[in-house]
This record gives sequence, structure tokens and C-alpha cells, in this order.
Amino acid sequence: MKSTSDFYERQTLLLKDKQKNLENKEIIIIGAGGLGSSIAYALASSGIKSISVVDFDIVSFSNIQRQIMFNFNDEGKAKVDCFNKLKERSFCDIKTYKMSAAEFFATKPSADLIMDATDNLSVRAEIDNYAKANNIPWIFASVEEFFISASIVKNKKIAFKNEIKRIKPQATPFVMFSATFASILALKYLTGYEVKLDYLYYFDFSKDILNLNKFNL
Repeated sequence: MKSTSDFYERQTLLLKDKQKNLENKEIIIIGAGGLGSSIAYALASSGIKSISVVDFDIVSFSNIQRQIMFNFNDEGKAKVDCFNKLKERSFCDIKTYKMSAAEFFATKPSADLIMDATDNLSVRAEIDNYAKANNIPWIFASVEEFFISASIVKNKKIAFKNEIKRIKPQATPFVMFSATFASILALKYLTGYEVKLDYLYYFDFSKDILNLNKFNL
């Protein structure tokens, strides 16, 4: 059987000794849709010890178009159950929880980092409250039309307004880009690279040239 050092060979060439910093890291992903699928796919392969995925939703036909964890045979299944596929392509301990974020946080979970993959303001507020109370940094990613935002939050308290329930216009490449950028922030933070906390990255792909704006939260 091949060793984990073989598995992480290319990444270790990049991260060098920092690769070892991932061995005992545990993260939580709230949301198992488009963002959660791509984030889990990216980070399960990184060398992280464990990932807990939390969601109570089921796979619908329209989900499959932009949520890479699912295929046509998964329609009607619980989304979190489909994340067990990652056990066949990684050494990460994948834990799944078929419940809401509030129910999960009531169990008092610990983690090195929380990933908000819901793109939902009310749930984001719940994550922020739990993260602040337990001194855990968290990352959010958001995508709508040609606009993407992401941030790693630690100290800044954010006031979230009520969001109107609606279907957001989205295309698969933008969802994947948003999740990829959030995963890069997570990987750099967990391995010990310097990253800016409480700092918002806002990508505008609406014109022919990418426009990146950066703000303090």
C-alpha cells in the first residue's frame, strides 16, 4: 500500500515543513451544497485530520448542475450522505451530520476553523456567534451573478441583516471559484502562513477584466 507521503508528494513540495501543520487540524463545513461540495473536495485531500459536514437538505435535480459532489443517482438522497465518497479518495476522517447549524452547535463541537458554505445570512449569524463564543476563526464565501466575496473572520463582529428568500442567479464556474478561494484561505491559515483576518475580498467578473476590491470588515 502506498504511503500518505506519496499521496501528498506534490503538495509537500509546495508547503514543505508546513504540511505537517495540517495533521491534527479539524474543520467544520456548514452547508453541503455547491460551496460545501467544492470546499470539502479540496480540503479533504490536503492532509487535514477531519472534516465535519453539516446539512439537513436533500439533493434536488437542479443541485447537480453546480454541486460537484452529486451525480444523477444521488437525487433525493441526503446531501451529507453523499460526502462519504470522499473517504474513497482521501485519508481525511469525514464526519457527517444531518441537522441544522443550530442543532449542531448545540452539541458544542470544537474545531480549528469553521467554513460557512451556506451563503445564507441568518445561518452566517449563527456561525459568527458560535465562533466568537468559542474563539474559532471562520470563513465565508458568497456568490451571486458575476460577483464573489470571501473573508476569514476572527475578531470583527458583523451585523447581519435579514435576507429576502429568493433563488440567486449562479453558474458553476463562479461557485467553484468562490469555494476555491475560500479553500485557499483555509489552507494558508491552517498551515501557518500569514493571512489577513477580518478582511473582505470582492471579485467582480462582470466586465472583460477581473476587478478585485479589498476592504477591512
